Amino acid sequence: MKKWILAAVLFANAHLSISQEMKENPELFSFSAFLDLYYGYDFNEPLSKKRLPFLYNHTRQDQLAINQALISGSFQKDRFRANLGLQHGTYAKDNYADEPEALRWIYQANFGVALDQHQKVWLDAGVLPSHIGFESAISKDNLTLSRSIIAENSPYFETGVKLGWEKSEAWYFALLYLNGW
Repeated sequence: MKKWILAAVLFANAHLSISQEMKENPELFSFSAFLDLYYGYDFNEPLSKKRLPFLYNHTRQDQLAINQALISGSFQKDRFRANLGLQHGTYAKDNYADEPEALRWIYQANFGVALDQHQKVWLDAGVLPSHIGFESAISKDNLTLSRSIIAENSPYFETGVKLGWEKSEAWYFALLYLNGW
């Protein structure tokens, strides 16, 4: 019991010190992690463990599987920012099947620079989150637990350059040059 209390106290202290450091200097790094586990069962008991071929999420049946495990980090200091997200799971394996093995596990990797002193105009380049559709590869960000078929075949990422301007909190404009997704 003493070990559990000690571990809880140490974890709480570590969390508080990291949070305090981020509040004092919010221009540094931020990290996040996400895990989407699932178990599906098909009462038709097909021979294959894969579900329908046009689905890219939650595609295995009769087994506990990771749809997406995602670790992301962001950096912003002054007029520069960068994002890197690495993923693993059946979503990455199925959706990125035609990508080279080393690139399949990249969720996002981009770098940006503010073109004005108020940081309202940004030029970003790399693997960016998609502007198409209303769903995300991250299931917790979607309106419903299950994905719609229309979103299942829309890109969740895009590769290229984006020039973005945030006119206000309500208005954001972007010009994109994309060479793939």
